[in-house]
Amino acid sequence: MDYKNLESSKFYSYKFKNFSTMIILPVFLLVVFILIGSIFAVREKTIKLVGIIEPTSSLNIKNTVNYHEGQCLNIGSNVILTSGKKKKLNQKSEVHLAQNKVILFPNLDNQKNLEIVSYAPNDEVSYLKRNQKIKFQIRNRYGENIIINGKIESVAIYPKEVNDKEAYLVVSSISPSKSEKAYLRYGMQSQVSVIVNRQTYFNFLKEKIFDEK
Repeated sequence: MDYKNLESSKFYSYKFKNFSTMIILPVFLLVVFILIGSIFAVREKTIKLVGIIEPTSSLNIKNTVNYHEGQCLNIGSNVILTSGKKKKLNQKSEVHLAQNKVILFPNLDNQKNLEIVSYAPNDEVSYLKRNQKIKFQIRNRYGENIIINGKIESVAIYPKEVNDKEAYLVVSSISPSKSEKAYLRYGMQSQVSVIVNRQTYFNFLKEKIFDEK
């Protein structure tokens, strides 16, 4: 090396120019990319509940023809209610046998919306409101997660005892597609995520910085 070059401003200019090009510029571009991405990327704050698919209506009927579990009854079928009255069905129904009782549920495949019943503890119910968006998560036979969107229909104003604890009834609805219905059954239990807040990561970071100050 020619040591005279060490005294040359041209030498240092060349060396530091290379450094800024290889290190500083990529880092700067990365920071800019992250900032721009944070403006569009959305962060969701959720509350996790357990939800059960429940029928929207039911009929208790007499077992006059030896019904079997899962039997389908078409529209117009005649049944006898436990009260003794005759009734003609106005929707396709499915038979459920429970403790010597015959109960008719609406045929799940024909339902546009399904009802999800959950219970929220005391410390979370204040965050829940009607029309908040929910995500009902199930797994298919391949172990893949399927997310079905829905919304809260009602939140109870008075608690009831559930498993020796007080909790508030939360009723939601989901609108599954035909292919998603193939994995659903009445009584199926899974996770419900209630979206209680949505904001961009940029606003989230901005709030954190100013809150700390």
